[in-house]
Amino acid sequence: MNSLYPIIPGSSRITRQSSTSTSGPSRRARRTKQHVHASDVPLTLPEDVSMRNLLLANINEQHVLATRLFETLSNSLSGSRRIPRSINPIEEVSEMYARLESLTEEQARLVELARRHQQRWERLQRKRRRRQALDEKARRVLVTLEQGRRELAEIIENGSEVCRGIEMAEKAAIPVDTLVRHATRLAPYTTRPVAAEVVGEALVSTSQSYYPAEPAMMSSKLMRLAKGEVMGPGEVGDGTIVGEGPEQENDPPLPAQQEVNADTTQAAVAPAPKVFKPINLDLSESEDEDDDMEQIA
Repeated sequence: MNSLYPIIPGSSRITRQSSTSTSGPSRRARRTKQHVHASDVPLTLPEDVSMRNLLLANINEQHVLATRLFETLSNSLSGSRRIPRSINPIEEVSEMYARLESLTEEQARLVELARRHQQRWERLQRKRRRRQALDEKARRVLVTLEQGRRELAEIIENGSEVCRGIEMAEKAAIPVDTLVRHATRLAPYTTRPVAAEVVGEALVSTSQSYYPAEPAMMSSKLMRLAKGEVMGPGEVGDGTIVGEGPEQENDPPLPAQQEVNADTTQAAVAPAPKVFKPINLDLSESEDEDDDMEQIA
């Protein structure tokens, strides 16, 4: 399995039995001594040994021995080939059979080793997939932590600014009387709220009013309400129909609105200047008039 599954290096080796001819009892003893169960198969192979090559060599040798065994049996039964007297056919057949048996046991050990190796390889693949899933989960957690860190940094920065503002307000506190006087002076001119322009006793100039005065703004609203400018266009009929539209009755303004409108109109319209008769400063004319009055008397 060299191309499919990597061989984990180890120290145990699988050795093959020699094919030298021995006596019957010694072969049986060797087979009994070398018989290994499947549970005794080592779990590793040396790094320089390929399991695929071992299996192929084992199968090839079994094929060759099986072919020789059947040829020997066929020749001995038919008597077509003369066998030398030095070679005992029964001993030769027994030797090939013992070799085939040992190769079968070796093949069983190799197959068991391959099965265990595949199981270990499958466990390794599962652990790799689990590790990849854990890596992805860890990356998502890190991204979430980074977002939380940024949000926390923004919150800390905003809190630091608020703390600096509180410390500045505590160090340069403005008396309440000063704020009240400043608000009182600004009230007739603007609706702008009292801000941080007041430092100590220095007041903001009321000439720079960025907001309209409250009375003027209220009177403007009431005038527009009285004229119906803020009520919208009203009901609009079909332009293709020629005729008079529905008459709309406007509610009369309230007494408070009339008083405000009158005051606003009177304040807006300047009164006409009074015309005085010029004073005559010519004294000669006055003396002549006095003489005339004396003569008449």
